[in-house]
Amino acid sequence: IYEDERFIQLNLPARADDIITTNICSKWEEIFSQRHLLSSLVIKEVRLALDHIEEGVRKTALTTLRHIIALHDANPHLTTSAKERVLSTYLPVIPMVLQMKNLKSISFSEQRSLFVCYFHILSNIPMDILCGWWKIETPQMLKQFYDVLIRAIDIF
Repeated sequence: IYEDERFIQLNLPARADDIITTNICSKWEEIFSQRHLLSSLVIKEVRLALDHIEEGVRKTALTTLRHIIALHDANPHLTTSAKERVLSTYLPVIPMVLQMKNLKSISFSEQRSLFVCYFHILSNIPMDILCGWWKIETPQMLKQFYDVLIRAIDIF
């Protein structure tokens, strides 16, 4: 479904202002899921797969996420601002990674794939959205952000 030409149109809010930048909680995820149904389904499936015992399931999920992000990034029909809006719909990947308890239990290659997605999203979402998220996030989550950066240094 993510290769369908209407994936982006079905997934984007009407305006850039509609991208939610409130604290990460179950209500926030519910609202986000309603506004960005397709990307939220992908993220939920990746989250579930990362908890799976079989490495093949986790690798397939991460490969799919990387592929989707790469397709959006390489789409010649999208302007830079449109790409930023599209990648903003993957913002929940950031707290998903920060909240992962089993990050060290997944393989090196899985961690690397996850961090490639994580950093690509971080580097391509609009700064105002990232700053809005940063301002309202809890100190514990911000500490996790730096812990993940340190872990990524070990991976790369």
